[in-house]
Amino acid sequence: MKRRTLLAATAATLATTLAGCSDGNGVDSLSVTGATVDRGETADIAIAAPNLSGLHISEFPEPFRPDGPLDLGEATFSPSPDAVWQAYPPYWAFSGRDVEGTVPIRTASDAPPGTYRFGFEFDIDGEEEPRYEETTVTVEGES
Repeated sequence: MKRRTLLAATAATLATTLAGCSDGNGVDSLSVTGATVDRGETADIAIAAPNLSGLHISEFPEPFRPDGPLDLGEATFSPSPDAVWQAYPPYWAFSGRDVEGTVPIRTASDAPPGTYRFGFEFDIDGEEEPRYEETTVTVEGES
């Protein structure tokens, strides 16, 4: 009788683990998308990360600054960050759950056409070093 109870409990635990149940949205792997936009539009960089505890844009091109032709829009995440440090660019702190979101890069109507590289550092719960992922925003338009 005890063996059946033990086997049933083990099977339930194993099934839950294999199903990938988590506190968040069930994100399986880290991903960052790129975008191509015309000048004057907003490029949405989609991110997804499992067990995220922190995120920031660690590398960015020279034109990416508060008064430049590339600027940061209002980022949205699900679940929402626990805290946001308002540096430029900001640092978003999370509680180690699976997170999906969008980081918008606004382009001015006079933004120089080209491909701009952005680097994101992801702090993942249980990992000592942050993970680094790059993406690009391509601004199209007449030169």
